[in-house]
Amino acid sequence: MGAGVIVLLEPAIDDDLGWPDAMQRALQRQGIGTVTKVAFRFPEATRDADTQYFGWIGQHPGRWAYVVNYETFSDTPVLMPLSFGAEAFEVKAMSEADMVGDPLAALRNLMGSDLRDPLDWRSTCWSQNRWTRGAYRFPKAGSGPEDWDGWQEWGGEVLLFASEHTTWDYHGTTHGAWLSGIRAAETLLDDIR
Repeated sequence: MGAGVIVLLEPAIDDDLGWPDAMQRALQRQGIGTVTKVAFRFPEATRDADTQYFGWIGQHPGRWAYVVNYETFSDTPVLMPLSFGAEAFEVKAMSEADMVGDPLAALRNLMGSDLRDPLDWRSTCWSQNRWTRGAYRFPKAGSGPEDWDGWQEWGGEVLLFASEHTTWDYHGTTHGAWLSGIRAAETLLDDIR
């Protein structure tokens, strides 16, 4: 070998790219899920500034069921509600007004109706991105660690994959994606040397 590409994107499931059999099997045996996150920046700290995570079950279980409070590790008053599973896909189909109003209503149910209006907001679009098609990989029935670790090899001798789906120990995590990028870069450098 002597050339390679580090790919940090999810592989396309509908293409036959001539990847090794282990990678083809892994692709079929890993599921892909999504999480929709909406981060709100508020003008001031909330009264629960020392609590990092909140759990909440509303009318639609899974919708805005988990809230991360950035105030516990940042000077910026940010609350980020998350939706999981089928609810993550449902909320991504909302209008922009509902994408703000729905999680904000959930936050006010959780934290009190006196929660002020946010100064700004941002949301993720992982499930709608044609390159990612979701946010994380998960093991489907019959899958095992080999389906994650198999991605660490060269794909058809020209591709290296790096993402959370290439490590069993840290799949589904940002640090798994980061560490896999380091591993892929080291593999490439070793091959070039």
